[in-house]
Amino acid sequence: MIVSLEGPNTSGAYEGIANFRGSAVTEPSVSSEASDREGNDAFPITMAEARDDAARAHPDFLDADASAFSQTQSFIPRKLDIAEASRGDASLSLLNEIRYSPKLTTAGQPSEEQLHAVADAGFQRVIFLAFNDHQDALTNEDRIVRTAGLSFLHIPVAWDAPTLNDFDNFAAVMLTSEKTLVHCEVNFRASVFGFLYQVIYRGTPQEEAFSLLTSIWIPNETWEAYIISVLADKGIEYSGLR
Repeated sequence: MIVSLEGPNTSGAYEGIANFRGSAVTEPSVSSEASDREGNDAFPITMAEARDDAARAHPDFLDADASAFSQTQSFIPRKLDIAEASRGDASLSLLNEIRYSPKLTTAGQPSEEQLHAVADAGFQRVIFLAFNDHQDALTNEDRIVRTAGLSFLHIPVAWDAPTLNDFDNFAAVMLTSEKTLVHCEVNFRASVFGFLYQVIYRGTPQEEAFSLLTSIWIPNETWEAYIISVLADKGIEYSGLR
């Protein structure tokens, strides 16, 4: 199937599309629907009058003129202001913050105010990887996070003895696509989990992920051994931190 969008011609960041018009050619009698960016059906598109322009553009398609469609669909467009359009790229000013991807940021312990800023920045989930008795722990963090409208998951990881199961539990949650802040006390545990997730599940080159990880610390013997063991468990050869 070939789809040609003929409008609108826009610049800048917008929500919605106004005066959506186009044509598509496919096998005769195949019904067509428009879909949004997430793959959900948005609205049905009915076949319109014969489109000679579509037939000329796609001569290899049998009865292209009869199987083309044309439809105008009006929405209310809203141009995003600069701050809103760029907020996903802005730093959250968190302790030892690392932005591994648009969907994954790791950091040290955030304050209550910072957690609300995280929610305002479009995050959907917070994962906490330390124990809740560390010296800078936030009392009732789970309640604060949920009150802010985010989901909260606590996976306590022992500093001196992280396990393969710890990472597998983390990865199982991360495989659901949500914008996530992962934090611990000072972003040592979290940065390693972020590094491993990006390398194993997102195909990020180790060198690229290392440069982010080592911008805040050099993993000690325990945590370098942990990196090696998790990568080996997933069939990936370790290329070295240093």
